[in-house]
Amino acid sequence: MRRIFKRMGLSLAAVVLAFVFPLQAYAQDIAYGADVGWLSQLEASGYTWQDVDGSTGDVLEILKEHGVDSIRLRVFVRPPSTFQWTKNDGTECILGYCDTTGLLYMAQRAKDAGFFFLMAAAITLNS
Repeated sequence: MRRIFKRMGLSLAAVVLAFVFPLQAYAQDIAYGADVGWLSQLEASGYTWQDVDGSTGDVLEILKEHGVDSIRLRVFVRPPSTFQWTKNDGTECILGYCDTTGLLYMAQRAKDAGFFFLMAAAITLNS
């Protein structure tokens, strides 16, 4: 019985090593990312961004010029229609335009700018 478990253990180790070693070639690549799920809502509110030299520009281009190559976007399931949330202490928070339409808009912008993107889904408890 011990031999069977020993062989199974060696076989399992061989399978794991077969998957791990090819992935090591990719382990050296690091994503430099930013969560910009709130970006379109801030832009619609009139916010602008400046680079370190004081010039105003598209925040995605500014981020890209500073080495960011990946964007994280959120999508809320059933977000409130105001795209705002009030905490228990009364603090108002913006959620970003993180419905499906907002996600697709920002994903296209990220793609057009040459970013990789990660989508994170969040469930809201709004009725």
